[in-house]
Amino acid sequence: GSKSAGFKEQITVFEFEEIKKDKKLLAIILQILLMEITNQFFTGDRSQRFMIIVDEAWMLLDYAAGFFAEFARTVRKYGGSLVTCVQNFNDLQKTDQHRAILENSTWTVLLKQDEKGLHAFKESEAFKDMLPLIRSISLVPGKYSEMLLSATGVNVVGRLVLDEYSNALYSTDSDDYNYLNRAREQGVSLDVAIENLAERKNARK
Repeated sequence: GSKSAGFKEQITVFEFEEIKKDKKLLAIILQILLMEITNQFFTGDRSQRFMIIVDEAWMLLDYAAGFFAEFARTVRKYGGSLVTCVQNFNDLQKTDQHRAILENSTWTVLLKQDEKGLHAFKESEAFKDMLPLIRSISLVPGKYSEMLLSATGVNVVGRLVLDEYSNALYSTDSDDYNYLNRAREQGVSLDVAIENLAERKNARK
């Protein structure tokens, strides 16, 4: 129709929940969007830096790994960056194209790994020497989450600690999500509902 995609806002979010089960359709739509986004930036004056974040990318890589790999190789010279979020290390090891996405990433961020995840790093030339550091990453739900930040010459474990309000705001716990929905249905503003949730979560500690 007459509508066209525009990316003039500071942040644009695309939600694919309704079509996530149709992986091929999802990959096609994402590639069209990426081409539209990159065309707008690549043909512009390059004064505005940009970032494309693909969450749950493991759902798309089997159909769009080649596109992501090519994008990862070229995006930096246009003032952009690609952030690819996957569930585990093996999601980026299946083919040469999958590996190229990781190999062209300046930064790698690793969260706490289970034993299966640790085994995958044992087989990696790039990460096997960092196994003790990877194994040291810890997580205490509701208190903090650690992550390994890895780049050329830099391998450090950092700890994310949130204040009570932010901990409630960013929670993905189903009980917290349902609590906020019920509060909104009862006419409570989102800000007040989050404050109430933060107090509720703090009382449970």
